[in-house]
Amino acid sequence: MAKRTTKTTSSAIGVTIRIRKGKNANALVLDIVDRGTRRREHLGLYLTGDRGKDREAMLLAEQIRAKRLRERSLRRAGIEELQLRPEEDFMSFYEELTADRGKPWRNVLAHLRQFVTGRPRFGDIDDKWIDNFRHFLVKKGLATNSVATYLDVVKTAFNIAVKRRIIAVSPFTYARPIKRVKTQREYLTETELRQLFNTPCRHDMVRRSFLFACLTGLRISDLRQLQWRHVKGSELRIDQKKTGDFVSVPLNVQSLSLLPDRGAAGMNDRIFDFPSRDDVYNRRLQWWVADAGIDKHVTSHIARHTFATLLITNATDLYTVQHLLGHRDIKVTQVYAKLVDERKTTAINSLGLLLSDILSDATRTV
Repeated sequence: MAKRTTKTTSSAIGVTIRIRKGKNANALVLDIVDRGTRRREHLGLYLTGDRGKDREAMLLAEQIRAKRLRERSLRRAGIEELQLRPEEDFMSFYEELTADRGKPWRNVLAHLRQFVTGRPRFGDIDDKWIDNFRHFLVKKGLATNSVATYLDVVKTAFNIAVKRRIIAVSPFTYARPIKRVKTQREYLTETELRQLFNTPCRHDMVRRSFLFACLTGLRISDLRQLQWRHVKGSELRIDQKKTGDFVSVPLNVQSLSLLPDRGAAGMNDRIFDFPSRDDVYNRRLQWWVADAGIDKHVTSHIARHTFATLLITNATDLYTVQHLLGHRDIKVTQVYAKLVDERKTTAINSLGLLLSDILSDATRTV
């Protein structure tokens, strides 16, 4: 944005929006007066006669005007303000993030491209925009938990924008909470895990990586980025891709035996050679599960559920499980404890039925 500076005798602060007439469109310009200096800042915004677009241009110009005035007022008071960039293009930012992320991010991008009109800037997006996107997803017939997952992805994008100082506050701060409906989390029992371990797999990498995840609790996104430098003797140390939080997981003899032969691989080489798409991995995984005679729909994430439930079943305390999984909130970990409790209740109930049958047989014998 071009700026022109001239001297004035006034000491007041003033930031005014001016309209500079042009042949095809009128340009919006900021006239800035500060400590006797007048500057003109061209915003790259134009009034074309289209009422809707002109209104958006004026709103954005007003946001920039308020920001410039605030910056100068704080500077006079000796306070340095964060240099935010609300005029940045949100879609370009999201597209950049999606480039090295998984399928949910790509799915959200497809929905956003259908939802947005034009190129929304960060300054244009508020809690109402979030609500409108929520209603858009619902009208498309998406399940409640799918809508929640996609909104979580967008929320993560805005959290990253806050960290990068593009915006000061995420619009999700003021939006309605993201709600999910309770669903049954699938996992493998210890017996089923043994079945799988003893069943040959057509794809050795799928076998090794899935069983390794069952013993370490890693997400597929972390398995994909796992490098030899992350293995420190009998310990795994990695920054989780989803949260950015560091997690340290001890590796037992079985876990270490599942790592492929390193050969001449360097410290920064990937450990597991994954297919480019998660659905290809999950399809190969399901073939193996079927070969093992396990009647469950198993995906890569089931390994993480299995890791958690096996730990709790074997009396590992929730605090330890929370830190091994890298959960920030122990309430997330408590979901697995409830699963184990339900299993215990089912086992006791089935035992009651068994005893009832035995007593019934005994009564008939008498």
